[in-house]
Amino acid sequence: MKKLNYVLLSVMIILTFSCDKREDFFAESNQEPFLEINALNTPSSYIKDFTSVESITDSFNLVNNDYLINFRITDESKDVKIEYFVDNGATITLVSSSVTTTKDKQEITGVIKAVPNTVGLHNVDIVITDPYNKSKRISIKLNVYLRNAVPILSISTVNNVGSNNQTLVGINITDTFSFQQGTILIDYQIMDDNAAYNFNFNTTNAASINENLGVKIITPQTHSVVVTGQLRLTPTQLGLHVVTITVTDDIGQQTQLFANIYIMDIPAVITVNPALNTFTTTSSYVSSFSEMFLFELGVYKIKYRIVDDNISPNFTFTSNNSGVLTEDLSARTVTTIGGISTIEGLLNLSAVIEAVHTIQLNVAEPGGTVTSTSTVDIRKNKIPTCNVGLLGSDYVGGKYYSVTSTVNSYNSDPAIFNDAIINYDLELYKNGSLVTTHSTNSSVYKFNDVRTIYGTGNYYVKARCNDKYGGISLWVTSTVVTIF
Repeated sequence: MKKLNYVLLSVMIILTFSCDKREDFFAESNQEPFLEINALNTPSSYIKDFTSVESITDSFNLVNNDYLINFRITDESKDVKIEYFVDNGATITLVSSSVTTTKDKQEITGVIKAVPNTVGLHNVDIVITDPYNKSKRISIKLNVYLRNAVPILSISTVNNVGSNNQTLVGINITDTFSFQQGTILIDYQIMDDNAAYNFNFNTTNAASINENLGVKIITPQTHSVVVTGQLRLTPTQLGLHVVTITVTDDIGQQTQLFANIYIMDIPAVITVNPALNTFTTTSSYVSSFSEMFLFELGVYKIKYRIVDDNISPNFTFTSNNSGVLTEDLSARTVTTIGGISTIEGLLNLSAVIEAVHTIQLNVAEPGGTVTSTSTVDIRKNKIPTCNVGLLGSDYVGGKYYSVTSTVNSYNSDPAIFNDAIINYDLELYKNGSLVTTHSTNSSVYKFNDVRTIYGTGNYYVKARCNDKYGGISLWVTSTVVTIF
């Protein structure tokens, strides 16, 4: 009997030790539970794909409110415990979870929500532990920042010739341009904490507007995006054009600016100058003139000057009475300063008939046509009239004669020929025979020519006048004077 008790005791001891070894066997063969996370549904997160890295750094914009962490746990045990922690006054809760069990393992998926309430560094820890005290930890160093979710917009027109504006951030702008400039460039810059913004633009007053996509630049920043670009406004009429530019971010916050573009027309100024012509009384640029000119001189020259906001204005010119008016294009010059152009040139008028020729210069503008009208009275040269007389009074021991001439100008005003040189041909006769000849010229219309006369006899003088334009008078004869 005593021997039997010993046997039973031995069996119990063996069984006892055998049970302990089995439990140790399962503990030693147990694998560590597997944990992986992502933050795909948090807009500002960089953790978009599942990862099992034990230490991760991420960013979070406080305006998003909730930092959502998706987790996935896989383990051969069916009793895995999950814990989560956050510091610096933030809260953290389990939003949802679901369990899928198979023959040899269990998978748990869910969402944890961390809600920071201050900016700065927050440590978020997720720990899972199986029944055999094997665990897995993932720590997230969460950099919480606050960015203004309202997009920042700035617009500018400084790239245009004649612009009076400067780059203004977040402020409406007003600028004025000439219609002749054509397309107006409006530069813009957008700063937002999310690239998923909506950009719109439109304009009023029958103008076209489009975006110059060839110069658009998108620059990602650490927690934002910067976009620079350009709009092209092409007015088709004068007046105010309001360009509305709107940026709306992904949560509906909106920034809107206005570019008030006034399209004006600066009327052209036309002046003319006939100073290159003989007999002109106008020596500078004037709005119009009325002058006289001799047909025999040929081409009448008119210098013109146009000051306009268009470097290539729609310029035309006309004349009447069969006059041929042409431009000497080799004489044209263009100077542009501050968007204002000065065009200077030379017109040539060739008259066919004697007449008052009207010269008209026109510049077509959006607001109407600007016109300069001048006249030049072109007449053929008249033959001068010559008068001569032989005077019998003593003059320094002799006699003298006087010659006068009258120029038959078409307006009966010889002053038009103030610079004309009258040439006189003189012949002195004694007793019917030519004694001497003499030629002289003068810019006056009356002069005395002194000649000493010797001896007795019957004296008379013949004279003829001519001008430099081809007018030649008939010979005229003075009365006979007898000296005895």
